Amino acid sequence: MMEEVIFLFVYHELNALTRRHFECLRSWHPRDEIVPLVYQFKSREVLPGTIDVALDWDYGWPINSPWHEADKIMLRWYHRLGRPQARRYVFFEYDILANAPAPVFYSDAWNADAAAAKIPTPEHAPQWPWFEQSHRLGEYFPHRAGAVPLGGTLWSDAVLSRIARQPALQNCFSELRMATLARHHGFRLQLVPGAAKTMSWRPGDIQVTEEPTWFHPVKA
Repeated sequence: MMEEVIFLFVYHELNALTRRHFECLRSWHPRDEIVPLVYQFKSREVLPGTIDVALDWDYGWPINSPWHEADKIMLRWYHRLGRPQARRYVFFEYDILANAPAPVFYSDAWNADAAAAKIPTPEHAPQWPWFEQSHRLGEYFPHRAGAVPLGGTLWSDAVLSRIARQPALQNCFSELRMATLARHHGFRLQLVPGAAKTMSWRPGDIQVTEEPTWFHPVKA
């Protein structure tokens, strides 16, 4: 059976903040599946149901840097036999604070092929730092783009199915790789309305608001 959404809760350390954000996500989505994911986790104590994607083969997606290649944690999980299936998947990192259910946060982007708070392209954001890797894109160069930040991005089953089964752009940063591959395969990336105000890679960019939204990164 296809679920509406599955949350892929990626974490690197089990501490009070990780637990708090996990429980907050569960409180907003009591009927939805949340799958905790780790890579080469060192602690014996884990969140219930945690899957370490390093304990299986790499499915063509080798990981050298869990930070630089965080998307591969999701793509390796997607290949697992018997995994739950959904119409859409949310890459939800441990440092996201959810102050609304997913359909409210994503709003008009809920049914998008893929969605992110910011989608830099050479036309509209030529100074995005990861475009310095454009020379690595080869045939994918015309479709270069970013999905920023990767935490909080939404991916339809169709997009993940297409990307996961054809590994490519192994030496690119995750945000550049995922967005470029999606566009190359004919999918449309959509902005999450208003999310650029509260979702960033820098804590100082976050705008505090009581409006229902998600915040990233929240480190304390």
